[in-house]
Amino acid sequence: MPMAEEGDIEAKESTIKRLKKLRSSANLYQMSSNELELKANLYYHISNPIKRWKTDRSPPFMLILQVAKTICIVVQVILFMNSSVNRQSFELADAKNLFECLLLNQCSATIGDVYQAYSIQDVKNIITSSTAQYSNLLNSTVYGFDCARTSDGALQPIEVTLTQYAMLNLTAIPYMLDTTYKTVTFQLDPTYDVIEQLTNYSEDPLYARFVQLDITYYFSTIQIMDSALVQCYTVKTTIQMQTQGGGIVSYSLRLEYFCTNCNPNSTRIIDNQNSINVVKVTLSGMIIVLCTASLLMVIMHVRASFILAKAMGAFYKNQLSIDLSWKERLPIFSRGHIFNVLGDLVTITGTIIKINLDYDPCLLTSVANDQISSTRILLGISILLEAAVILRFISYFKQFNAVHRALSIALPKLGKYIFCALILFLAFMMCGWLVLSPFHYKFANFGASFQALYTMMHGDDLFLTYQGIGYSDDPEAYIFSQFFFTIFLMLFIYAMLNLMISLIMESYEESQDEEIALKNEVRRFVYSGPLTPGGVALKDFTAVKKYVEPDVVRRSTIIEDEHEVELTI
Repeated sequence: MPMAEEGDIEAKESTIKRLKKLRSSANLYQMSSNELELKANLYYHISNPIKRWKTDRSPPFMLILQVAKTICIVVQVILFMNSSVNRQSFELADAKNLFECLLLNQCSATIGDVYQAYSIQDVKNIITSSTAQYSNLLNSTVYGFDCARTSDGALQPIEVTLTQYAMLNLTAIPYMLDTTYKTVTFQLDPTYDVIEQLTNYSEDPLYARFVQLDITYYFSTIQIMDSALVQCYTVKTTIQMQTQGGGIVSYSLRLEYFCTNCNPNSTRIIDNQNSINVVKVTLSGMIIVLCTASLLMVIMHVRASFILAKAMGAFYKNQLSIDLSWKERLPIFSRGHIFNVLGDLVTITGTIIKINLDYDPCLLTSVANDQISSTRILLGISILLEAAVILRFISYFKQFNAVHRALSIALPKLGKYIFCALILFLAFMMCGWLVLSPFHYKFANFGASFQALYTMMHGDDLFLTYQGIGYSDDPEAYIFSQFFFTIFLMLFIYAMLNLMISLIMESYEESQDEEIALKNEVRRFVYSGPLTPGGVALKDFTAVKKYVEPDVVRRSTIIEDEHEVELTI
């Protein structure tokens, strides 16, 4: 073996032994009096796991833990998306589409739509047709839906809740008004004329006094997902009609599921399903353990950061007579821990809810559906946060750190930019809502106004938005809208978006600077020369090659640029 290589190996081994000795002998509460120990501990603390491994062969536990945790979370998400509980939630959405088509004659509608009726006859037609479909549902659907029936096989009555004003007579002068609500609940026989039955409970159920009408039908169905999961449900389907103002009645459909026992072998089926879920629950338990371990490691790292930050502040004050602010010591703390902690907490919460769903034999109840939605949201956020953490670990390799370094520099700038831009955007949004809401459906409310302007900012539906108001609707509003949209587009597309792109490009160019890592006080101190009479530079004691002139840290020289550092490699 060449002598030069032997010398390098010996120097590396010597560095490893020296750093280990320094860190093992150092008292973290008394490092403020020992320059070399403080530098060695800070160097190890701010180094990434790869560098620590190269420096003193410390196993990268956090990196290994993060990789294992991410793999388990990805597997859990894939299993959840292909699970029976998730597939049954899609059955619920499909069933709502079915009932909107059959009961409301809205076959091309999207789920959750609110529809409008413009006359009393329209409302009567909806009630009559939905009741007729209810009575004939078994012969109308391909899948296993039927009307709920009583013990003697008769159709279950329709439940109706009618809300009216106590008195509203517009024919008398002066008008006779009593706007207190009067609510009655009753049942209708689906085999007879429901409109006639309505008039038996109120003389004018659909006229001036009308406020809201809820018509509830009960259906029964069976869900067969696979041989191990068969469930029976009663479906409570409510058509809700209410006055919207301007003579318009809005109506929508709402579904609730209630689990019933219709299978004599349901116990065996549930047992089979539980045996299948053992693997899922075991995986979920592993994820909770890994996330808990990750949280504990973060807590330990944050504790060490506080101790080192205090020691560094005490060293500067006692040895250099400099008051070092906490802002200058912030680089000791890792910003990546924020994503770690949030990701672990979100993952643990979502996993616990998912475990409960895995053992829930009645998966389409309203409570279970809320839990399914919560689980989807939590696991989705968890994936995003884990991706951010993984991106941070990948950035430890120089070949893959461009995105992370650029975003780390750009995010503070973008945060300030977005804050200022948001104020201007909110002003346009409020103005559009205030002026255009009576004439343009895209500005009907606060949320719609936000969506309209945000999509316009990205060039979506510009022509339709411009044409949303006609000159005949209101000449002043029409002229205002043309100037309003034009000024908004010029300001946000040509100015604001390009400014944001320039900030990102500037941050990327700045991230390519090799000396950027030394543009904070912590790293300047770690790589500095001797600062005290008995001090030693890390470069002289180990194989660390970076070096910063002591006067830069002592602040005894005037530096024209606060980012300028005298660096020797």
